Amino acid sequence: MVSFRIVNLYAQYLVKTLDKKKPFVYTRYRFMNLEELDHTMVTIYSKNNCVQCKMTKRFLDTNHVEYREINLDEQPEFVDHVKNLGFNAAPVIQTADEVFSGFQPAKLKKLS
Repeated sequence: MVSFRIVNLYAQYLVKTLDKKKPFVYTRYRFMNLEELDHTMVTIYSKNNCVQCKMTKRFLDTNHVEYREINLDEQPEFVDHVKNLGFNAAPVIQTADEVFSGFQPAKLKKLS
């Protein structure tokens, strides 16, 4: 499946492989297997048309915080993972130390 997204004024070409045994995750830099995900970096679970998701990503970009974005609308295989974390609304921000939901500038500032 091929789709196009515009992120930060750059067109990025995305190829998604729907393989249930080894689902792929798109990061801003490369594709990686789900097994490669570690929690040393910030991960944002977002949704399309989510204002708080856009605000969170803009805040992190402005403060030069590197993050992975997993769009739950485009990658529904992660919905159960987010629910297991205890959240039902996006964005969900996961780091090595904590997990929280919503646009929370005070917590996001600590990540920079």
